[in-house]
Amino acid sequence: MYKTKVKILGTSGGLSTTDKASAGILISQSKKKRILLDCGDLTSLQIQKAGIDPNSIKAIFISHPHLDHYIGLPILVLHQMFLAQRTEPLMVAAPQEVIDALGYMFKNNPLPSPFHIGFVPLRHGRTFFPQIDMDLSVTSFRVNHGIDSFGFEINDMRTLHKIIYSGDTIPIEEERYSGANLMIHEATFASDFDKPIHGHTKILELEALAKKYYVKKLVLTHMSGRYQDDWLLTPYGDDYIKLLKSGINVWVAEDMDEYEV
Repeated sequence: MYKTKVKILGTSGGLSTTDKASAGILISQSKKKRILLDCGDLTSLQIQKAGIDPNSIKAIFISHPHLDHYIGLPILVLHQMFLAQRTEPLMVAAPQEVIDALGYMFKNNPLPSPFHIGFVPLRHGRTFFPQIDMDLSVTSFRVNHGIDSFGFEINDMRTLHKIIYSGDTIPIEEERYSGANLMIHEATFASDFDKPIHGHTKILELEALAKKYYVKKLVLTHMSGRYQDDWLLTPYGDDYIKLLKSGINVWVAEDMDEYEV
């Protein structure tokens, strides 16, 4: 049986760089059945680099209305999928602000799409299952990022394993985290960052969260650019080692990393 795989396409906190793309995560149950969480500016390029058929993506889920999490959608959907001769309908679930922002571009595309694109607004506790034609259920839940923002609980109906994606947020207590086999949580800053943080997480804040909810594997992403060069030699690396020593199974994601669930 093809194991469910999670591929991290982009790990940068904000702007893409020459080494790190902005947010994008693929969850695959086969080579023909995938969903995409967030779609930063280089997501379509990362999909090409990974040798993945864009038409295998059954649905796209956007966590919140910041450009680094959705600006790649028009390129992926209106260009890459179009050139790949997609005919299958595509669902895009996103906050209403994202849907509104993209509405004009999608409606007035000079090359009419040969496939139907259905936008669905997210809300707290909304579950998607038959819509994505996979043995996965995806449930959106509100997080705290200062705007209309969501995390996602993904349940594998074959193995009963659970994946959590936090989106951008400060640490929140959320029972959906309980027993997560894999939690992908933003960890933008290390403990050296002493300026006010608006809607983001510091690495060490995740120790209590991971222990309280018995998270089996914690993957950190959305790293600030201040740490990206040789991050192990920065305060980010110091805090990562402290998390390891606390007994948490924690990994710092790099672009193109893949995890089996």
